[in-house]
Amino acid sequence: MVAAQEDELGGQIEFTGQELADIIAFVHDSEEQKAFSAGDIPEKIEEMMHQMGEEDHD
Repeated sequence: MVAAQEDELGGQIEFTGQELADIIAFVHDSEEQKAFSAGDIPEKIEEMMHQMGEEDHD
């Protein structure tokens, strides 16, 4: 998994215990998911998503 992260993202993703708890809580809360919009995505993450999407279409 680490090698795949390094290949795709240039490094390993590391989360704190609290970050993991927040992600899990979000996944299990449909109301929070409904409130989430594209405007909530940080610019750095949005850029990464676009780059990865472009790579998928090469």
